[in-house]
Amino acid sequence: MTRATGGMVYALREFGYDPEVGTLDRGQAIELRGHVNDTKLLTLRYVAEVPRGRELAECGVCGKLFVDDGTRTAHGDLRHAHRCECGEDFADEPSLEAHRPRCGVAVAAKGQARAAQVAEIAAQPGRDAAG
Repeated sequence: MTRATGGMVYALREFGYDPEVGTLDRGQAIELRGHVNDTKLLTLRYVAEVPRGRELAECGVCGKLFVDDGTRTAHGDLRHAHRCECGEDFADEPSLEAHRPRCGVAVAAKGQARAAQVAEIAAQPGRDAAG
């Protein structure tokens, strides 16, 4: 469980913050870094302050913090839903499916899953070696 510290804000909309932090997703919580336009982000309602001590939801894939489970889930659906077994991310499902046949890691993972499934079926009581 992670709790918000003083000075944390969360994004009210998706926008690029800086090269190191990258694009903030809606609901993502960060500490402002003292950039020239940080006060404008508050004034223009790009971000809002996170109450000190508020429990934050952490993304299990990348570790980014969010103000609630809903925004963390939306982030996961947007950023991590189209990830190959090799770790490469894709913009959509068709792009991922086009990549998988050419990806050695994905092909190996599929083969291992199939071998495990065959072994599980063979290990069931009452099954003989012939099937």
